[in-house]
Amino acid sequence: MLSLKWRMKFNPDKCSVLIFGGSSEIVLNPDCTIKKCTCKHHFVFGKVLICEVLMYKYLGVELDNQLTFVDFKNRLILRSRINMSRIWKMGMNTGYLSVKASLNLVRSVLEFGSEVWGDEV
Repeated sequence: MLSLKWRMKFNPDKCSVLIFGGSSEIVLNPDCTIKKCTCKHHFVFGKVLICEVLMYKYLGVELDNQLTFVDFKNRLILRSRINMSRIWKMGMNTGYLSVKASLNLVRSVLEFGSEVWGDEV
């Protein structure tokens, strides 16, 4: 195996296959083996099977098979709202914390991953 030549180790428990534009439903057969996969949602990787998934989290960004980023955007919006309430309690409402500083704290959360999901709302 090429990974052994380059001294790389893979953890098959942390690996998954995400097919973009694939089906919206996956039914895995737990009885699948390397020799015979009946559900067509497993991939052979060395001596193990890797499962196909509908959503995969990579570097903190939830990717789904349709690239809609719905789960990721909802998580960002929730975190931003939580940060806004924290900032309000830290002194924005009384003037001790400037609006500019407050916006920077929320903006950093909202812009996370924007290079991937773009300008759509």
